Amino acid sequence: MLPDEYYIRLYLTIAASVMVVIWLFLYFKYGARFKENIQAVNKDVFLLPELFFIGYGVIELFRIDIYGSHGQKRMKLLRELMPVADVAFYYYTTLASQITYILTIIPLALLVSAFSEDYVIALIGTVLAVVLVIYMDYDTDSKVEKRRNEILSDFPHMLSQMVLLINAGMTLRDTLKKVSEGKEECLYKEIGITLNDINNGMSEFEALKAFSDRYNILEIKKFTTTILQNLEKSGSELGDILAEMSNTIWLERSNKVRQMGEAASSKLMIPIMIIFIGILLMVMVPIFSSISF
Repeated sequence: MLPDEYYIRLYLTIAASVMVVIWLFLYFKYGARFKENIQAVNKDVFLLPELFFIGYGVIELFRIDIYGSHGQKRMKLLRELMPVADVAFYYYTTLASQITYILTIIPLALLVSAFSEDYVIALIGTVLAVVLVIYMDYDTDSKVEKRRNEILSDFPHMLSQMVLLINAGMTLRDTLKKVSEGKEECLYKEIGITLNDINNGMSEFEALKAFSDRYNILEIKKFTTTILQNLEKSGSELGDILAEMSNTIWLERSNKVRQMGEAASSKLMIPIMIIFIGILLMVMVPIFSSISF
């Protein structure tokens, strides 16, 4: 009877061979078809873009709809990081890269594992491919979260400035220009984009709505909805309404900071208790060891 190691090696070889055949099929079928796509890929963002014909080919072969529910969700996040015109291609390329990594790293790991008879390599290669794919989505999520936090950090200050300027008699457009002038933070750059839209012929209503749609941030949506509602009216109450919103946001922010401080204090109690117990033991153990019974 053949040993179990023989069958493990056989199964690994078969699995690797099947995946290599798939890889070679995609190479001969799509190797030269997506050159323009690959040339447009940002090599500072993606690893091994020269192999992405594998992923592009799988998407075309199986007619994967990048505009499905998952794709729409991911592209909605990407709109917060880049111009709308770049979102579809970036998501398309991300999906292609993830497929490429899976179909390249795993068969390579299986082959090496089978020939070296070190089966841990197969596990490491598979885990590495899966982790790389998951990390790509995680990296996007973390960038979006970081950008949102930056915007929320500057938002109360911007709102306070707007209240002062509007109550001083400035128009909405001049106010937005004044508060964003010479500033490089994310929020002020977005205000600059909104002003460019207005200067290029878009109405204030459409430009502000586009600004709101770019971000899934509740405070920004409330802010733009308030302005849009006042634009439909005379706009005479805008200063008072924004002032009330500013007070509410500052109050919420102070409460959040206080809650975070309380949470941090409670978390600090655990290491403090551990240190106290450690010091107590350092003092008490020598005392008891020196006592002779």
